[in-house]
Amino acid sequence: MSVVEEEPRGTLTTDKKEKGKKQSKVRVTVCVGTNSDGSEKLPLHFVGKAKKPRPFKNHNVFEETRATYTNTPKAWMNTAKFCEWLSDLNEAMRLQQRYVFLLVDNVSSHDEAGEHLSNVRLEKLPLNTTRAAAHGPGHHQEPERPLPDHQDGCTPE
Repeated sequence: MSVVEEEPRGTLTTDKKEKGKKQSKVRVTVCVGTNSDGSEKLPLHFVGKAKKPRPFKNHNVFEETRATYTNTPKAWMNTAKFCEWLSDLNEAMRLQQRYVFLLVDNVSSHDEAGEHLSNVRLEKLPLNTTRAAAHGPGHHQEPERPLPDHQDGCTPE
């Protein structure tokens, strides 16, 4: 089951501007984790604004899908929420007698996390790697220039 809450960004009218309507600021943060080959995945963890999201009023989708949900005023993963999630993950790994290594983004909410965990080890990605990873390999590389075509095999001086 997937739920997408998104307002239309355009209209069918010929008028170029939608008067009196602001773009929706509904936000959600999703925390995902998997092992390197994708065979094991951590349950999704959502951070939203609402304490109890209205679309899920009549049934608990998060229990049904093993996902977890928490809320913050801006729907951001802050330090307290991240530490809480890590503590829960550490306890789950301890009960399973397993250890996990997490690569996390280099953001301020991850600064104080992971110091006293027995079964979870955190490592931050180097600065500015998130943007490069999001755009794929070679995104910021200079385009290759063709080599000059010299008939005699010599390069000019």
